Order: sequence, then C-alpha cells, then structure tokens
Amino acid sequence: MLEFSLKKLDFPVFSAVLAKDKIAVCGGGGGSHYGVPNKLATFNFDDLTPIHQLDTGDQLFEKLFFSESEKALIASTDKSVGVFSVMPSGIFVETQKLEFEPGTKNDSIVVEASGRHLFVVEKDSELLHFEKNSGGLEKKLNFDFKDTVLGMCFLAEDRRIIAVFSSKVVIFALGLKAVEQAIMQDYALFDRFQLKSFGSSSQAVLLKNLQDRCQYFWISKGEDREMEVQPPRKLFNDSATTLCIQGNFVFSGDTSGRVVLHSFESDGRMRKMASSQMHSLPSMGIVVKETRDSLKAWSFGADYFAHGFEVSRSAGQSSPVWRWAVVIVIMVFAVVLGSVMKKT
Repeated sequence: MLEFSLKKLDFPVFSAVLAKDKIAVCGGGGGSHYGVPNKLATFNFDDLTPIHQLDTGDQLFEKLFFSESEKALIASTDKSVGVFSVMPSGIFVETQKLEFEPGTKNDSIVVEASGRHLFVVEKDSELLHFEKNSGGLEKKLNFDFKDTVLGMCFLAEDRRIIAVFSSKVVIFALGLKAVEQAIMQDYALFDRFQLKSFGSSSQAVLLKNLQDRCQYFWISKGEDREMEVQPPRKLFNDSATTLCIQGNFVFSGDTSGRVVLHSFESDGRMRKMASSQMHSLPSMGIVVKETRDSLKAWSFGADYFAHGFEVSRSAGQSSPVWRWAVVIVIMVFAVVLGSVMKKT
C-alpha cells in the first residue's frame, strides 16, 4: 500500500462511504457542549477538498449508507434516520427524518440500507422494513425477531437478510421466513463485528471479534442453493472496527489504527497482502475507488486524520496453475539440457 496523502479534519469520523465519485463522512465529538462539532460532510475523492458540510448540532450521526439508485445518503443516530438527497456536485439536502425507539439491551437502533430498502431494528428485536418511492420511505412490514439483534446486512440479489444475534447468525428471506440458521456454540458473545455483502451478489463476510482476535465467516450459497455460513477462520490478532470490500479485495481497519488488505482466494480463504499503521486511534471508515490500474482508498480514523493510499489491481491476483506448470516445465528442460551438454 502506497500512501499518497495525509489530511486532518476538524472532527473524528465514525463512518465513511463512497457517494458516486465523492466521499461522504459523518461523526463528531458531542457538539458545541464538548467543543468538537458533529458533522455530515462530502469531499472530493482525489484530494479530499471539502464540498459541503452540515453541522448537525447535538445530533451525532454514527452510521452512513449511500443508495446509488436513489442518489441518497442515509445517516443514522442512536434513535433516528435521516435521508439526504445528493446532487451531482456533492451538495446534499435532508428530505426525510424518522424517529425510532432504542431497546433496553441495545442502547441504539440497528440500521441497514441498500438501494430502495431501509431496515431498522428498534426495541432490541422489532424489525421495520421501508421501501423508498416517489413520496419517500413507505413502511412495508413489521416483524419481531424475539431476540436482540446486534447487526444485519441485506443481500439484494437474493432478497436475504443476514441477522447477527449474541450467539448465532440467522439468514431470512425478505418475507422473514428463516431459511438457514448457524448457531455458534463455541462463542457466547459478539464483542464487536463487521458484516458486509459483496455489492449485489449472494455473498457476505462477517468479521467477528472476541477479546483480542478477529475471525471471519464466509457466507454464500451452498450446493442446494440455500445460504450457508462457513466455519470460522482466523484473520488477525486484533479487533476489527471497519470493513470495506472491493472486488476480491477486503480492506479492514482495527482498534490499533492499522489498515490490513486481504484478497479472497478461490477456496474461500483470505490471503494477507499488506498492512500499514495509519492511525494512532481506531480506523473508523475505509472508502475505495477503482481506477484502470489500481485501487485508490482513504482511511479515516478517530484521531481526526485521513490517509490516502493506493493498491495495484494486480496485487490480489494469484498466478494461474498453468503459469506454474510452464515454469516447472522450463526448469526441468533446463536441467535436462544442462545434463546433455555436460555429457557432450
């Protein structure tokens, strides 16, 4: 990973997303009462020059999504969701705000957004599904999981919801009929975790932290075409704080401020490509943009700093088997030829 820029913001970032060709971030330090503003902001990707910043007062947005189909930012606090329409210039304006009720075990709501769909879990276990239309967000269903939901993601292609509970992962169809359940009996609690789908595909990765180590679970379709959660594999000895997937590249940040790059292999394993200590506090958001020859990225930390870095697109490509076969044949031929020449 080659770093090409370092910028300092005036607030710590909690979440960051790629909004078309711009970067959108949210975060803050408690607002005017604490001397650090709470903000929602957009920046140019190449040099991180500011485009539009909104001081959100005492309202701290903690999680951010971007719907490319709707050209909208979805930002959530511990008890509300705001929808912001984003113009091509990067300027945004709030179009809708919804209030929800946090639970007794979860002190904040759980939010997931993808395309026209918004999912919110309030009161620990009650799932609300909204779909965006010309008039705004319309509620489609209400479902009670009967268990405390810690997080979720939506696989748009198969209309599946992956819900993470304290000791299990359950995959639901959008109609909320359980189609697959994986109970992790060896693990009593998810300390912290990150869950991401591969864009609109039928695959997802769950990074699970337990004490001082991080494991990953590969979630994909099995031979019977139903979703399966593969057994856990170790990723690194630290706790993941953010996760970004781009093609077969997986970027993760941890509590120490390190950014680690892995690539997915054909057997479902992650191969470590590189790592860099970028922040003095946890890395909170990674945004990646594809170019013809490389992947350009920004890592945002709780230390107010943003690091720009670049990765070659060929870095994650394993050499095909036939290339190794050719190399071996050439080496054998060279040995045989050398022996023949010695005899002559």
